[in-house]
Amino acid sequence: MTGIHEIRYTLEHRMLPGWLYGEGQRLTELLTERPLFVYEVLCDILKKEELENPYRGEDFETERICADSSVDEKITVLKLTLPEPEDAPLCYRIYMIYNDGFTHVGYFTVEKGNGPVADDRHFLCSWDLQMHLNHGCCLPEEELQRVLALYRQGQ
Repeated sequence: MTGIHEIRYTLEHRMLPGWLYGEGQRLTELLTERPLFVYEVLCDILKKEELENPYRGEDFETERICADSSVDEKITVLKLTLPEPEDAPLCYRIYMIYNDGFTHVGYFTVEKGNGPVADDRHFLCSWDLQMHLNHGCCLPEEELQRVLALYRQGQ
C-alpha cells in the first residue's frame, strides 16, 4: 500500500472505530451534521503529510438509516460510502450502528478482498477496540441485513 492507502486504512480501521467507541455520540452528530466529515478529516491528514488527495467530496456519502424501533430501543445506522478501494483491505462502505443510549455500538466494514471472482471481493467485517472479525463474503444487497443481524447477536 502507498502512503495514501496506509492513511486511508488507518482512518477506516483505527481512527473511526476508536472515535465511535470512545466518543460515539459526538462522532455520529458530526457525521449527521457534516456528511463530508470523513472526507474533511482525510483531506486534513493528507495535507499534513504533504500528499496529493486523489479523492473528491462527491466520492463520499453519509446516509442515516433508522433501522429498528421497538418499545425498548431505537437502533440507528450510519452508512458511509467511500471511494472505490484501490487495494485490499480498504473499505467500500462502513456501517456504524448504535442504540439511543450508546450502550450497544457496532462498527462494520465492507472491505475489498483479493478473491478470483467478483463475489469474493467484498468481505463483511466487524471491529471493536481489540479485535477484528471477518464474517466472510457479502453481496452489496445483503450488507444492511447482515450488519443488523450481527449487531443483534452482540457482534
